Amino acid sequence: MEGETMTLRLHVLSDLHLEFAALPRRQVAAVPCDVHILAGDIGVGLLGLDWALATFTRPVIYVMGNHEFYGKRTVPDLWRAAYTKVRGTHVHLLENAAVVIEGVRFLGATLWTDLCLAGYLSFERTTMAVTEIMNDYTQIRLGRYPKWPLTPAMACAWHDESAAFLEHALVEPASAPGDSGALSYHRTVVVTHHAPHPQSLGKKPPYTAEDAAYASDLSDLVAHADLWIHGHIHTHCDYRLPTPSKRSMRVIANPRGYDGMVPVAGFDARWTVEV
Repeated sequence: MEGETMTLRLHVLSDLHLEFAALPRRQVAAVPCDVHILAGDIGVGLLGLDWALATFTRPVIYVMGNHEFYGKRTVPDLWRAAYTKVRGTHVHLLENAAVVIEGVRFLGATLWTDLCLAGYLSFERTTMAVTEIMNDYTQIRLGRYPKWPLTPAMACAWHDESAAFLEHALVEPASAPGDSGALSYHRTVVVTHHAPHPQSLGKKPPYTAEDAAYASDLSDLVAHADLWIHGHIHTHCDYRLPTPSKRSMRVIANPRGYDGMVPVAGFDARWTVEV
C-alpha cells in the first residue's frame, strides 16, 4: 500500500578467510534474502570478490577487511583491480560510499580504528604495541619500490576519512515513504569491517592496545543508524545500544573465523536479519 515501507532480508557474513578454508557455495548461494552482506576478510586480495561474483546472483554489499590488503598487490593496485572487477555487476564494493537498494541506504567503509580505545596508554605507546602485534603493518604495502608498509598513522588517517564520511552521511535526513529519486530511502544500514563500539569485544575495560586495533568507540555515530554490521572481531555479536531518541540500535557480526583452526561459536552460514 502507498506510504508503507517494505523490509529487506539481509544475509550477513564476514571473516570467511577463504584463503584458509573454502566455504561451499551450496551452503550459502540459495539463502532466502534480498541482499548479501560481506563485511570484510572474505579472502586475501581479490579472492573474496571472485567468490561473491561466482556464488551470488542477488545484490551484494562488500567492504574490504584488513586481510583483503594482504598479498602481492599494493593498496592502490588492489583498489584499482577491485573496482574494475565489480564494475557493472551486482556486487557493490563500498569504501566511504553509499548505495540505495529497495529503499534502504547502505553506507560502507573498512573503517580502520582510531587506536584510542586503550585510554590508559599514550597514543605513541599504543602505536608501538600494535606495530608489533598486528600483521597489518608488515603484510600491507602502500608502495612497491621501495616496499612501503602500512603505518598506524596512515591507518588512523583512513579512519578519520571514513568517520567523516559516515558522520556527514548519517546526519542527512531519510526520505519520506513515497519520495521519488534514485537515492530515496527510509532506513540506513552501515557496513564496516572494524567494529564501531567496544561492546563488540565482549569484555569490559580497561582495553588493551590490541583491542584498540579491533574497535573504536563511535557511540555518537552508531546512534544515527538503523543497523550496523561489522566483522574483524572473531566473535558472534548481536546487541543493542541506547540512543538519545530512546530507541535502541542493533549491532551485529557473523564471522566464521579461521575455519578448522579457530572456529567462531555461533557462526551461521545462513544467518539473516530484517531491516
